Amino acid sequence: MGNNEYGQLGAEPSYFKEIPAKVEGAENIKAISCGSTHMLALGFDGTIYSWGDNRYGQLGLGFKGKHNDPTVTTVSGVKYVCAGKGFSLAITEAGKVKIWGINSKSQLGIEGESEVLFPEEILELKGVVELATKGNFVVARDDIGQVYTWGHYSGVDDDYPTKPVKVGELKYIKSVAATTGAGYAVDEKGEVLRWNRNISKVENVLFFEDDTDVSKNGTEKKTAHAGNGKTKASRS
Repeated sequence: MGNNEYGQLGAEPSYFKEIPAKVEGAENIKAISCGSTHMLALGFDGTIYSWGDNRYGQLGLGFKGKHNDPTVTTVSGVKYVCAGKGFSLAITEAGKVKIWGINSKSQLGIEGESEVLFPEEILELKGVVELATKGNFVVARDDIGQVYTWGHYSGVDDDYPTKPVKVGELKYIKSVAATTGAGYAVDEKGEVLRWNRNISKVENVLFFEDDTDVSKNGTEKKTAHAGNGKTKASRS
C-alpha cells in the first residue's frame, strides 16, 4: 500500500493502495529491500525480482523505463539484496558484490560508467556478507569483519571515491549500517562505532544511563541515551 507513482507497488502507476495487497508475480520470497522508488525481492532459489522506477537501469533488466510487474533480473545465485537511491546491489553465494543502476556519485564502486544496465561485479571485494546504503554511499562488511565504503559522503576526503575504501583498522565487526553522511558498525564487544568524512578516525558512540525505571513485571529497567560516558546497553 502507499504511493505507486513509479509502479513500486507492483501495479499500474498512479494507482494508490490504501490497504495491503499481494504483489503478483513474485513467489517464494525470503527477503525484500526497498529503494527510494524501486523494489528488490530475493527468492529462496537465489533469484532476484525487481519492479518500479527504472530511469537509471536500477532494476537490472538491461533497459531503462519504469516496470510495474516483478521481473527476474539478469543475476542469479544471490543470497542478499540491497536497494538504494536509483541503484541496486546484491551479494552472491560466493561472496561477490554485483551492482547496477546510477553511478553519478560513484555509488556503484566502479569507474568509468555513469549508468550500469546489466549487473557488474566489484572486483576489489571478496567474501562480503552484508551491505547497507543511504543516499549515495554504501557500507560493506566481509566475512572476517572488515568494513569498506564508497560513494558520496562515504567518509573520505574525496566525496566521490570510485572504488571501495577500507574503513580504518576496523576488524571483527558483526553488523553495519548507513545514514546520511555517516557509517556505523557494531563490533564483537557489542560497542557501536561510527565514522564520517575521515575514515581513519572511528569513534565510539557513547551512552549514559537514565534513572532506573520499573517495568510492568516489577524488574529494574535501564534505558540508554546518547550522551557522555561509557557505552552501556539497555537491560531489563
